[in-house]
Amino acid sequence: MNTFQAGTQYNDLQGTIAADRSDSNRFVDYLESKNYIRDHEIVAAYKLNIGENQGHDVSEIFITVYFVNKGAFEEKPKDVRGVEFRIEPAKFLSYFKRLDAIMITKGLDLSELRVDVQRID
Repeated sequence: MNTFQAGTQYNDLQGTIAADRSDSNRFVDYLESKNYIRDHEIVAAYKLNIGENQGHDVSEIFITVYFVNKGAFEEKPKDVRGVEFRIEPAKFLSYFKRLDAIMITKGLDLSELRVDVQRID
């Protein structure tokens, strides 16, 4: 499996995710406070992993952050370094202004469909 492609044991649901960084709460500050990021690095990618869950509330998630050298920009870096750690979901989500994820049942093509969504508050 490609390190930079999401996947689970059965891949019952697959999709995409997009996020906007928080304007005031920078994740890089958290990484610096934990000494996870080095002075010469920038964040290249994040991986969120919940792992095996048997129907319980999730109080910790695993995050892997991938770093590349911030020297010269390269579209395809030669070296990537990763650090995996546990963090509370609410803490991790606080670093994003918006986060949008979609998971579609394997085998269904929902592209170009008209959908009526009822919002329930």
